[in-house]
Amino acid sequence: MDEKALIASVNFMLGTSFRDPFKDLFVALDEVLDNRNYNVNENHDSIVLTADLPGVKQSDIRVVVEGNILSIQAQRGSTRSWAYSWIMPASVNTENITCGYEDGVLTVDLPKLESAKMRQIEVAAKVGAPTKIKTEKQLAAPAAV
Repeated sequence: MDEKALIASVNFMLGTSFRDPFKDLFVALDEVLDNRNYNVNENHDSIVLTADLPGVKQSDIRVVVEGNILSIQAQRGSTRSWAYSWIMPASVNTENITCGYEDGVLTVDLPKLESAKMRQIEVAAKVGAPTKIKTEKQLAAPAAV
């Protein structure tokens, strides 16, 4: 068993990914690649996954969501195939996932549930007093003068 296969096996058994800096967001379940050709970034509204799939036709890409598992499969000709699977965090709104493919890059947008977005709760003078809740966007906006 080569190093890559051993790491994939250990990752699967432990439910973690030693090489993935976003291990708290996604757990790599299966990888059939020479190297990892994907990136995961998070912003206020969504988690964005991009996968480099050079030479793959759009019609040869399959993106599937089953429960909380996102799977991407791609075939380049009859010789090369890729398969990625991730366990998505509970904060993803799986009903509104979108994806696009341009210039050999697949982009998958995983929108967050409203309840999962960061917000600030104003501290009241006493418990039970009305407070204001500010979203991350409101926090980033300049204060009115």
